[in-house]
Amino acid sequence: NDQDDRNRAARFSQSKYSDELRLLEAFAYKRLGESSKEVALQKKADEMFKELASMRVDGRPLSFHRLIRSYFGQKAIAAQDWLDAINHLEYVAEATPKSDPDYPFFRLALADIYVKVGQPRRAERIFRYLTENFASHATAKEAQYRIADLLAVERNYGRVVEEGRKALSRYPKYERTRSEVVFNIGEAYFWLGEYQNAEKFFQRFAEIGSAQTNAALAW
Repeated sequence: NDQDDRNRAARFSQSKYSDELRLLEAFAYKRLGESSKEVALQKKADEMFKELASMRVDGRPLSFHRLIRSYFGQKAIAAQDWLDAINHLEYVAEATPKSDPDYPFFRLALADIYVKVGQPRRAERIFRYLTENFASHATAKEAQYRIADLLAVERNYGRVVEEGRKALSRYPKYERTRSEVVFNIGEAYFWLGEYQNAEKFFQRFAEIGSAQTNAALAW
């Protein structure tokens, strides 16, 4: 109840780790709310997270401010509130050191949202940044293939061929995982009037992506 909350807050305030204790308490409410399906508990957790996110020490946010913004970014993505997600993830991406293992994942997530809100060039810049600066990271191969996907949606057939073949050349082992790029290259060649090349890629797609919807079109 409210009195218990005030008593806890008073005890926490006496500790030099009071902010961290409040963060743990918020996560406890979150877990309880998720396990019990109690909306009130989840709402309580969010209120505590927002309070902590607004706090400043010597004019600077708390050390775990980025963690809280990431949490709200994930919630916004789940709710398909893309503008709110961009607001949080742009902050997180800028606040995260490039040496952090999660940095490329934040950038990739942000690029995906840019695609959803109709900002393909901003997405492409992030995809390209990942392929150029994090070539050995798991996100690089996904980013390379997504450039071709993005161009296929825009029907930029010349660049689909260029970027799609680049993806296959740089990350050939990823071809089966992202075989739709093979189909997109075939389709691009078809609309460019290069029918032999189109047939070659359609046949390749049918071999490796027969479980996918587009396989029937390739046949």
